[in-house]
Amino acid sequence: RDLLIKENLLFTTKPDTWNTGRTEIPFSELIDFELAITSDKESLGYIVREYEEKTGITLKKRRPYGQLLTSLRFACEGRCHLLLPSSAFFHLEEQQMIKGLKVTEPEVFRNVYIATESSRPVRNITLKAIDLIKRLTQEVHQQGIWQGKLP
Repeated sequence: RDLLIKENLLFTTKPDTWNTGRTEIPFSELIDFELAITSDKESLGYIVREYEEKTGITLKKRRPYGQLLTSLRFACEGRCHLLLPSSAFFHLEEQQMIKGLKVTEPEVFRNVYIATESSRPVRNITLKAIDLIKRLTQEVHQQGIWQGKLP
């Protein structure tokens, strides 16, 4: 298992006057918004619960609206707020339909790994695929499409 990227989870919201010119939001300010978040049995909800425990701040959460695309549509309309990696919404942000603010104090991250089956030998084709995935990850990271920290 290799770390591919430590991706930032960004506060995703409708562009509005309150966030004009802003690029960041402290974790403590997230309490002012209701977030559509999966349960803590799924990775996103689990990570949010860990940050709540770490900071002592309990966020207002509701269940998502189903699929990611539905929640993104509702976020664009101002009907909900999300915590997402930039790779999930960069195409909407380019069109100024949605805005992602980097969460700070603390930054919120999720680790993304490349995993291979440890009980099976790794073949050359697998190594080539892993190399390609790492190169593409670096490219989209440099373009700002996938924000976070590379290993």
